[in-house]
Amino acid sequence: MVTGGGLHGSSDIWVARVYYDRDALMDAWQRAVIALLRTALRAGQLRTELTADQMDDLLTHLEKCWWSIKIQSFEDKWHFPQYAGRYVRRPPIAQRRITWIGHRSVRFWYKDKKLHRRFYVQCSLEEFY
Repeated sequence: MVTGGGLHGSSDIWVARVYYDRDALMDAWQRAVIALLRTALRAGQLRTELTADQMDDLLTHLEKCWWSIKIQSFEDKWHFPQYAGRYVRRPPIAQRRITWIGHRSVRFWYKDKKLHRRFYVQCSLEEFY
């Protein structure tokens, strides 16, 4: 999320509307996310079932993919906190997707949109959190 305005560099005047080059913004976002994931992978902080080589191959593939971004203006200063607040209040996974909670593990489902199928995952409480 970025501001809808900013200071003009040479004159210190507030510019209310800023033009965003959609493709440049998408490229910058994509590079930043992939760089962050690669750094976490090298530091051993990225938890995945893939090997380091497989994960690196996946990130290389994702560098070539198109990523969708959304640029949206808000009517007034109160619209953004209401918009962002919806996501702050929501848990990362919908409660209805959690199908079982055991002493040391959790089972939940997700929908693979490419295969149009529901898959179930069971993981430890540590992995879940």
